Amino acid sequence: MGVQIIEQFICSKYPDQKKCEDGLFISNDFIAVIDGVTSKGELTWPDGSEGGSVFLSPMTSGRYAREILAQALKTMEPGIDAASAMEYLNQALAKAGSGRREFLRDHPEERLLSLPEALYLATKGPGEFFGKVGSFEPGYDFDALVVDVDELDGRLSRTPFEKLEQFLYDGDDRDILARYRRGSLV
Repeated sequence: MGVQIIEQFICSKYPDQKKCEDGLFISNDFIAVIDGVTSKGELTWPDGSEGGSVFLSPMTSGRYAREILAQALKTMEPGIDAASAMEYLNQALAKAGSGRREFLRDHPEERLLSLPEALYLATKGPGEFFGKVGSFEPGYDFDALVVDVDELDGRLSRTPFEKLEQFLYDGDDRDILARYRRGSLV
């Protein structure tokens, strides 16, 4: 039995819906909510250096990312596992931006976040609003999850950040070994 979409709507923060950087992708194999991320810079994509682009008019970085992800989802193999899907989508974004690596290096407001930056924005950054939380530094309240990450039978060595990515993409409560709140095991 297939999925039936009864209603769908994305509300743009812009009056012109064509500028909306968020989107829905729906196919027989995948359903995705795409958050194109609001651009902070002025760069428009494509600029002509991306030869053979399927997009006719320039758009913001966020809108371009949304379109690249939608195109990639159309060609992604049905039945792909979560980690491989993330790798596939990341490769599509990397390929789309490969002609602008030097520009993106010199204009950080236009580039994607690194995992450490994203982790900061999900922990210590917003934690500052609540006081000294969101960090393992001395003087901060220790709130943490201790998780077990599948080592894939030792067949694939990964960095701690790659292990964290795996847990964020496909982990669940069964992978949580311990929970700490304000330094105490709960």
